Amino acid sequence: MSTDQGNNVHLQEINQEIYKQNLELEVANKTLSLLRKLYQISLLALNPASLSELVSQTVRVDLNMEAVGVFLYDQKNDALNPFKFSKSDRLVAAITASNAPFDTLKIEHAAQKPLLRKVLVDKTPVTTNKIVDIWDSLIDPSKLQTIASQSHLQTSLLYPLQTQEKVIGMLLLALNRDYELLSTFEKD
Repeated sequence: MSTDQGNNVHLQEINQEIYKQNLELEVANKTLSLLRKLYQISLLALNPASLSELVSQTVRVDLNMEAVGVFLYDQKNDALNPFKFSKSDRLVAAITASNAPFDTLKIEHAAQKPLLRKVLVDKTPVTTNKIVDIWDSLIDPSKLQTIASQSHLQTSLLYPLQTQEKVIGMLLLALNRDYELLSTFEKD
């Protein structure tokens, strides 16, 4: 290999590393901007409903998600009640076309479902690539799969919402890309 070819290969490697670092910086800036917006929202919102609505809308739009949903957990009745949802236009169209409004359905016996039990009882965030895992007994699985396909839903992230040690709800983030393809900064 000639010296020029060696230099070209080395320059390509340096350019690739710089490009990768620039992408990470872009994601970091986007996240910091989102956090600033959420802080401002928290100062302006006077009640939980408007706060949840503004936060879910802002997170969905700024992070380019298909949906962000907030559920309230009724521990006594073991039910997740949809509180606020922000959906992309693509997801709204898919839900309307399939006549399966999963985002308005109460999830009963929530802690008895293995995936949701991890969130509600174990207080652990979970990831799933199957929307059926969340609404399995409420809607025909083929309709859920159609909604996921038409709206490009690939991954759902579920997080417990807690006050002190008590789970009061669940946050759902529906991504249009695979979780494993996110950068480390995006995952954080």
